[in-house]
Amino acid sequence: MSSKFRISKQRQKDNLHLRLAGDFNDISICELLDVLKDNCIGTNQVFIHTDNLENVSISGIGRDVFKRNLHNLSSSSINIRFPEINGNPFGSAAL
Repeated sequence: MSSKFRISKQRQKDNLHLRLAGDFNDISICELLDVLKDNCIGTNQVFIHTDNLENVSISGIGRDVFKRNLHNLSSSSINIRFPEINGNPFGSAAL
């Protein structure tokens, strides 16, 4: 786990809010995927808030890992949103 990356979770009814903070890199992607897998049961929408990210440094391989695993999660009808303007660190093609 990156010492400068944190994820805080808040559940509101059937919505899950994940707030990312610190440095976001390929290792952080794995942490985010683990949190998504562990917390998506009973969730219709996941809001990933990125306004507290300081540095985003992800490789093409990291993007591919996220996309591949996200497709596995989305098969369970979970809607993932990045609410901030320009809040998707993976680019619009990721979702």
